[in-house]
Amino acid sequence: MSVGVRGVSMNKFIAILRDSFYEIKAQKILWMYGLTGLFMALMILVLPTININGQDMFQSGSFSPEMIDQVSAFAFDKYFFFMIIFMIFGSVGMIPSFLKKGRVELSLSKPMSRVGLLSMKFASIYLIKISILIIISIFLWLAMSVRLGSFSYQFFNGLLFSLVEYFAVYSILFFLGVATRSGPTALILYYVIRMLAVLVSTAGLVADMVDQTAWYKFINILYHILPKLGAVSDNYEPLMLGKGLSDFYAVWSTLIVAVVLFSSALFIHQRRDY
Repeated sequence: MSVGVRGVSMNKFIAILRDSFYEIKAQKILWMYGLTGLFMALMILVLPTININGQDMFQSGSFSPEMIDQVSAFAFDKYFFFMIIFMIFGSVGMIPSFLKKGRVELSLSKPMSRVGLLSMKFASIYLIKISILIIISIFLWLAMSVRLGSFSYQFFNGLLFSLVEYFAVYSILFFLGVATRSGPTALILYYVIRMLAVLVSTAGLVADMVDQTAWYKFINILYHILPKLGAVSDNYEPLMLGKGLSDFYAVWSTLIVAVVLFSSALFIHQRRDY
């Protein structure tokens, strides 16, 4: 690819990135993220005390560094879970909005491939969302570290992992958004898939009841096909305690599903008659 072509592609991506940013800004989502982060930071900074077994964890020397790391890992585990949900609701409608009648025809009239255009839209939304997540997360980590009097750098393991999880989550939302062209429908289907994955994860228990019948084999196959988002989320606390991934299979298998769904969304968009 020549330098000139790369420059044109970069200019187009910057234009799409700017469009996504202004769309998020117009929806007041940026304010929601900012106010949520500020509220949580203020709660940490002004909270007078947290007593554990009659000891104030904010008092210097009350707990060992290991105990503080455990408290921090537990808190940020819940925080990342909350933020991913928050980001799901804030981004689920953006691809359907991009593909709605009138807007999509205008986008497709530009001298650019459908796959390239939609890939750039996905990348622009993802980059904006993770930038917001990184800024708010580091801000909260600094606030908590100041209050605890200890900086647990294992937090960054969890932060990096949240970017991986959000890629998987948004790839699924991206596919559902392209397939349905409806934000509410995509959101409902996402949680149906998530709940179904949780149900089939109990296939081992089902095996005892159905005695290895064809039904159990079907459930077992379904378990390996579905994204294991619940199991993926369970890795935050071990990572932030320096123990590594607790369920490596859930992570890589979910990422494979995410990539397949992302590619499928591009294929659907390429073939669809708008």
